Amino acid sequence: MSECQPLLGGSLGALAINTAVQGVISKLLTDDGKGRRLWVVWQAGAGGFDELRSRVPPHPRLLLTPFLDRMEAGAYTRSLQSST
Repeated sequence: MSECQPLLGGSLGALAINTAVQGVISKLLTDDGKGRRLWVVWQAGAGGFDELRSRVPPHPRLLLTPFLDRMEAGAYTRSLQSST
C-alpha cells in the first residue's frame, strides 16, 4: 500500500517545518517492512530552497519543490499545512 503525504510550508520558506522535515525525511521514505510506502510532496517555499535542495538527497518517492502549481493533486491526501 502506498500513500502520499504533502508537506506544505509558506511561500517564503518555513524554516521550522523544513528543519524538522529534513531531520526525519529519510525515516519517512524508508519502507516499513509491511508493504507501506510513503510518497512525500514537500513544498518548501522559495526562501533558502537552493540550500535545502543541496542538503536533501534525491529519492524516487520525494518531490521537493519550492511551489506547487496544481494544488488539486493533493485534494485526496492527508496534509500538514502551515503558513508564514
